[in-house]
Amino acid sequence: MMRKIFGGAMAFSVVGAVLLGGVLAWQASDAVHSQNQVGAGGLDVRIHRGAAIHFLENRLSEDQEVVEDTPDHLRFRATVPDTAELRWWVLSLGQRAEVLGPRELRAEMAGIVAEMAATYGGDRR
Repeated sequence: MMRKIFGGAMAFSVVGAVLLGGVLAWQASDAVHSQNQVGAGGLDVRIHRGAAIHFLENRLSEDQEVVEDTPDHLRFRATVPDTAELRWWVLSLGQRAEVLGPRELRAEMAGIVAEMAATYGGDRR
């Protein structure tokens, strides 16, 4: 059973989350993937509890909800802009985050991770 940890209303930008995560090394011209919101059901990410601490202190959207998913993981749900920063932020969490929805974003993340695994899979010295 999921237990609600945090909910309410306070705005916090995805760019701010990226900065908190220490990731902002990409070109500004690539910043916006689209002007749309993420998926019909919003963003749904399972995050390791140690990596999720800033969600309890800062908000990405007014409808953000963080609930306990497992003893080691929290589930983050929110309606957020569909941006490159969102992707960078998710990727910056590495194996500590799993996009559960929307389906299209999960597939995109899986493709990126597969390409990265192929890059690092062989010895290229």
